[in-house]
Amino acid sequence: MASCLISSISEELKCSICLELLTNSMSIACGHNFCKDCILKHIQLSGGYSFPCPECRTVSVLKDLWPNQQLCKVVQSFKLLQSPLRRSLNQRKLRKTKFYEEITLDPKTAHPGIILSTDRKTMRGNGAWKKLHCDGEEYDRYCPVLATQSFKSGRHYWEVTVGNSSAWYIGLCENSVKRKGGVIPCSSTGYWLLSLIESCYLVCTIPRTKIPLTGKLYKVGIFLDYEMGDIVFYDVDRRCHIYTFTSSFLEPLIPIFSIGVNSEKENILSIDPVSDEAKETLEDAETSFRKEPSL
Repeated sequence: MASCLISSISEELKCSICLELLTNSMSIACGHNFCKDCILKHIQLSGGYSFPCPECRTVSVLKDLWPNQQLCKVVQSFKLLQSPLRRSLNQRKLRKTKFYEEITLDPKTAHPGIILSTDRKTMRGNGAWKKLHCDGEEYDRYCPVLATQSFKSGRHYWEVTVGNSSAWYIGLCENSVKRKGGVIPCSSTGYWLLSLIESCYLVCTIPRTKIPLTGKLYKVGIFLDYEMGDIVFYDVDRRCHIYTFTSSFLEPLIPIFSIGVNSEKENILSIDPVSDEAKETLEDAETSFRKEPSL
């Protein structure tokens, strides 16, 4: 979520007159802030001792205009931090592409309520099975399928399209986890998952952690750094971090995918390759990063 945070802070530190980062910040009575040159020109054009705020139209007078030295320091600090923060984000994006994995679904682990595509990249609910069964256990409501790949070292990245599916969870699990019965998926039971349940995005902690995403999540990137103990979820479309699990892994980890088979809507998950466009964007980011001078 760092890129979203940078963008949000940048918007808050912009002058609403010139739309650039504040320069020699000046505050007025209503609390809004502007570049010194911008607000002085605005006052001059207003043609009098009093003037309306360019944002809220509240009337201020010249004595209400004062230099905001603290905000000036904040803006200057943000400018100094902005460059290394962006380089850090570029490094993370490059790292994701460099360690991209071809993930396929293992038909031996597929529940009867799931149909896999012939390339073993897509899973969907089995309508015929759904008509015959109405099982209330979580394992059967959220039918999991494991990947054929497992990881016991290194860094690995893959992307999953959840699309318009109304019930799913994705992530990783330990090789030895219990997948049936009364197990509660969480890190202490060997599961590191992001899920959509009843229109809420949750990570499987105890208690569950709700993720306040704005808008719908269509494609999720998953990054595993085994030695560092990190499992990171990304919103691919918005290029934002969602959540990071940090644990100590003691056995191989397997990508796991699940959809709700008893939902009214059809649920589909697809494991996607990293697009050529995304790779080109990351290559451009790498070039920019290498050219950018260090601070």
